[in-house]
Amino acid sequence: MVMARFKELTHVSTRLRGGAATLLASVLLLTAFIPAAAAAPPLRAADADAPGGRLVVLWRDAAPNRIDVAGVRRTIRSETAQRSVAIARAGQSAAVAARLRADPRVLAVVPDAVVEAFDWPADGAPNDPRYPEQEDLPQIGVPSAWPTTTGDPDVVVAIIDTGFDQTHPDLAGVEVVAPRNETWNNSDVTDTHGHGTHVAGTIFARTNNTTGIAGIAPDVTFMPIKVLDDDGFGFVSDVLDAVDWARTNGADIINLSLGGPLLPEQVALFQPTFSAARAAGILVVAAAGNSASPILYYPASLNGVVSVSAVDAADEIAWFSTFNRAVDLAAPGEETLSTSLEDPSRYERASGTSMSSPHVVGVAALVLSARPALSVQELEAVLRGSAVDLGDPGRDDLYGSGRIDAAAALTEPVPDPIPELDPAPPDWTGPLTLTFTAPTAAVSQTSRSYTVSFTTSHPFVEGYLLRYGWQLRDGKCPNPYRRDPWDFDFYLLESPLTQTGLRPGNCYRWEGIAYDEAAQFVDELSAPVTILDLVRPTIVKRVPAPGATGVARSSSVRIKFSEQVVGVSAATLRLKNLKTGLIVRARVSYDARTRTATIDPALAMYPGTRYRVIVKAGIRDPSGNTLARTRWGFRTAR
Repeated sequence: MVMARFKELTHVSTRLRGGAATLLASVLLLTAFIPAAAAAPPLRAADADAPGGRLVVLWRDAAPNRIDVAGVRRTIRSETAQRSVAIARAGQSAAVAARLRADPRVLAVVPDAVVEAFDWPADGAPNDPRYPEQEDLPQIGVPSAWPTTTGDPDVVVAIIDTGFDQTHPDLAGVEVVAPRNETWNNSDVTDTHGHGTHVAGTIFARTNNTTGIAGIAPDVTFMPIKVLDDDGFGFVSDVLDAVDWARTNGADIINLSLGGPLLPEQVALFQPTFSAARAAGILVVAAAGNSASPILYYPASLNGVVSVSAVDAADEIAWFSTFNRAVDLAAPGEETLSTSLEDPSRYERASGTSMSSPHVVGVAALVLSARPALSVQELEAVLRGSAVDLGDPGRDDLYGSGRIDAAAALTEPVPDPIPELDPAPPDWTGPLTLTFTAPTAAVSQTSRSYTVSFTTSHPFVEGYLLRYGWQLRDGKCPNPYRRDPWDFDFYLLESPLTQTGLRPGNCYRWEGIAYDEAAQFVDELSAPVTILDLVRPTIVKRVPAPGATGVARSSSVRIKFSEQVVGVSAATLRLKNLKTGLIVRARVSYDARTRTATIDPALAMYPGTRYRVIVKAGIRDPSGNTLARTRWGFRTAR
């Protein structure tokens, strides 16, 4: 699905959790005209899923003030880039996208994507928070760095988030520059969610003011940019505008405690905004995500963005943290104490890579304050070179280059040459697909083992193979969507995989489920494999036994079969009175649990009379093997 939900990589407090919502965007509607294409290209399913009908349009030249294309309800023109957002009328986003792509002035069109607070709940919050409760700061060497610097006002840190609580006693004195609300096109950055306030406190909380907690870099300047709504959700297009705003208004460092998966074409269109920030000398830092998986979340996984995973107080990877080839650094992110919007104490603990990212930003701000001549490449290299190596020696997908160390970063020499800092791009494009190479069509065999194999279009980060088994019905495999399986097994996705112990008289199908780095999902069902049952059912017990005499007149006839059978009825099982030559009126039933059929005569049998049990054609096992016709007799008591 094209829509990507970007979570704010939020904290753990239940008070800061956000629900699902969508940010509105401000708009200046002026006039311009875009001619309709003579022949619209084919519609794309991905465009039809554009959230809120929003399409991000990149222009070859300046973006027009208004997009006058059939189906466009509203136009939002970027103030800082050759980019627009076209909001289509309900159900028309795919058609609008096709018309726009036909315009020679349009460079590219992709669906907008949703961003969301990456919230991760945790228990409680302290009632009397103080600096000694901030275990995370000594963990990363901040107290040892403070004698050198607590930040320089010339260093500007932009936080792109939900805004912040300007009345908070630990944030009220922070130096603020160029506040911006991208969704409402004004300067109101009031936080109504709480996530941005918690993130801001980690960096900017006043230090040595006898109140609350200490921020990592309290003397740097704060540029708050609001892009997320009351529930912690927003659009990537607003994030792009926020990054452009930070770049053009003098930010040195940007924090993005938000993110989500993107499709490759969205990545391609959104990357230039972050490349421009990097080229302008801005260090962009983003939370890796809270997926506990290797999925690539963005913007953390874009080139030129420092991706931050989370560690706990013991420097172990946090159980919720995303881990992948894009992770650059690790920082505390579990139960960290910071400023709160709603908690009565005005402080609370929270968890998430949302909390880790501002730790890296705060340390970067200290380093840049003490060493202002560092370029952005040198600054990142110093942060990574001074990090405490955790996990496997060298860089790894859990911790990146390691857990940040503020004191060490202040004196870390700049490496010469500066190493390659961005991960190699994947060598695949397009959607993830899974194709079974065995079975490729329905298979019938007597062997009780089968080797399943498949191929995928490109590597997947996680996958599962589910095996379903059904009893045959009249020799056929039942529809898997209309009959519950009697057998179910779960395996990790690997090819080939040999399955043993398959049961004769049953059919099996395998379901392959996987997702890749871009969170593209695939779910495929194999053709059926039938394990043939060539053995005919038999009768293993008869009551009364053949030739029995003195049988009670009130007796029932019971017949037990060697396996489950179908077709037991008054037409296939009969009791005949040999004296009269008539079929006895009786109720015929079958107990599948005991595999036993019963003939219950409606009246007591005649005394001293011979009776015959007749098993006619029609009784068979689920594989369709028929029971041999048979008959036997007995005599009742006088």
